[in-house]
Amino acid sequence: MLDNPGLRLKPGMYANVTVFGGKGEEAVLVPTEAVIQTGQRALVLVAQGEGRYAPVAVKTGMESEGKTAILAGLSGGEQVVTSGQFLIESEANLRGALARLGAPQANAAEPQAKGAEVYTGRGRIEQVDAKTGELEMTHEPIPALKWPAMTMGFAVRDAKILQGLKPGQRVDFDLVREGEGFVVVAIRPAKGGGK
Repeated sequence: MLDNPGLRLKPGMYANVTVFGGKGEEAVLVPTEAVIQTGQRALVLVAQGEGRYAPVAVKTGMESEGKTAILAGLSGGEQVVTSGQFLIESEANLRGALARLGAPQANAAEPQAKGAEVYTGRGRIEQVDAKTGELEMTHEPIPALKWPAMTMGFAVRDAKILQGLKPGQRVDFDLVREGEGFVVVAIRPAKGGGK
């Protein structure tokens, strides 16, 4: 049933209309360009302060006029990345998002492809699943890659290097470029420990 105050709508009349479906649920709106579609899920990068970003899995709703409804994953008020996130996603290889990182000596024996440049970083493990190969870590800046400190997901070359890792653990890790992104090839307890 459509309200027709003042009987402005008449039978046989032509009109341009926009119809919105759904149950009238409230939702957080973000710019559509902030949503990263990975094929399996949708992510947004949320600013954590001090140049740090975390991938957050979201459930998207309708899209209209450059805005996308977020039905789950954000509570409202978060700052999301609206440009450059594909560069961050590519560089960080956010397939673990997110995403959305100890193992004793973490297979340093199987490092890198011949001639591949190795980048070393230090971080704290946030989430890890050795069965699926998913790893999320808050890392310190990596100057050689011009990466600021941030929380992000990492791809790993071999899920075996994740065995024994636990959230909160400080680690040193080695990355190499593979294709358009980077993969972790070795992880070891951080030298000097620390928290």
